[in-house]
Amino acid sequence: MKHISLIGVAALALIAALAPLALGQTQTDHRNPQYSVFNLGVPLGGSVSSANGINDLGWSAGESNRAGDTTAHAVLWILAWPLDLGTLGGLDSYASGINNAVARVAGLLAVAVLGVVMVREFDAHLNRSLANVAMSANARTELQSNAIKLATLKAPAEVGPETAAVIKSSVVASFVFGFRLMMWVCAALAIASAAVAWPTIPGRAKPVFVTGVKDTSLARVERPHFVI
Repeated sequence: MKHISLIGVAALALIAALAPLALGQTQTDHRNPQYSVFNLGVPLGGSVSSANGINDLGWSAGESNRAGDTTAHAVLWILAWPLDLGTLGGLDSYASGINNAVARVAGLLAVAVLGVVMVREFDAHLNRSLANVAMSANARTELQSNAIKLATLKAPAEVGPETAAVIKSSVVASFVFGFRLMMWVCAALAIASAAVAWPTIPGRAKPVFVTGVKDTSLARVERPHFVI
């Protein structure tokens, strides 16, 4: 699962970085518009979805009902590929628009993707830690269904004090594991972005050695210099 999650992060980061090149951020000829139509569907299992904004890259933002149509989550559609943006702890979330700043879009995408990866890695590590701990199937199901709470996850009420202590310790260890993994991913992406940006930074002029120049003439030397 770890490898799949990391591959997903890398793929989405690459999409965010290369989208302007792939789609060609050039001036649009409004006299002869060209466009493609995508069916965004209802990606979260409900019966209603809505796209409220679209940018020049073809990315859309809106919301989609979840199964049962009782709650809705904000959704980012990268062309026709949906990404559930989740909530900030409540039941519902909505996206009213999207801008054309690639950096902001990439930032939003990174928060959403890294959040999903964090929860999955936390859940996987917690399951491994508690694999040999005796508890009922209902208690395990309760822990798994509330994994999104991360470090605030509490032990089920039905378990004993000793088991609750083990669960608490495992929750802390799993959160630290997931957080450390996210830091490594962010560090790797920062290095990658620096490597991509490096060729675009103008180089500094190389120092030149000047001989036989008086102080009154130094202002005429345009490049950095050393006087011998």
